[in-house]
Amino acid sequence: MNLFTRVATLAPENFQDGLAYAPDVAKYVSKKTGLEVIAWGSVYGAPVGTVSWSARVDSQAAMGAAQDALAADPGFQKRVKENAHLFTGSMEDTIGQFVAMSGTGDEIPQYVAIVTAQCAPGRITEAMAWGVDIMHYASKLTGLDGSLVRGIYGPFATLAWISLADTLEQADAADAAMSSDPTYIERIDQGGELFIPGTASQRLIRRLA
Repeated sequence: MNLFTRVATLAPENFQDGLAYAPDVAKYVSKKTGLEVIAWGSVYGAPVGTVSWSARVDSQAAMGAAQDALAADPGFQKRVKENAHLFTGSMEDTIGQFVAMSGTGDEIPQYVAIVTAQCAPGRITEAMAWGVDIMHYASKLTGLDGSLVRGIYGPFATLAWISLADTLEQADAADAAMSSDPTYIERIDQGGELFIPGTASQRLIRRLA
């Protein structure tokens, strides 16, 4: 199973219109492709005005078929053209493979915390094994569903840890549980040498209506 994501930046002068358009076009694409496309807005850790769309897909081929269908759909092309002014700069598409999951992840949450880091050369196998272990440990510690995704394109050997929360109170409780657990902190320290310094980042996004 793969995770497709498209990231864009809203033009400041069209911020509110862009926030309304993002979930609207997600619903349209879902209907046309049969994929469950979700629109997200940045809360912390990314430039203000960052929005994204995500969908689980069986394969790169399945995503390619969906993109071909949209390219041939006049309704989608009209929406894109009429709303191009809502965005600034270029959009970026990424796709990754689910390596491991904790919980079902079937329910679409209100908030998603994402941590990314690039594996150090020669340490990819160790980094992925550590990544799976720390993901399961954190999920058990916080009670939140989580997953580990391996980036297929973009910066080579990049991993993403995804944690799902329904409320900011749950996010607060998860942060408190992790920061106060000595074993978790020790495990994080042990994984440091497995990744390229300066490549780790963390952000929080929320589902748009």
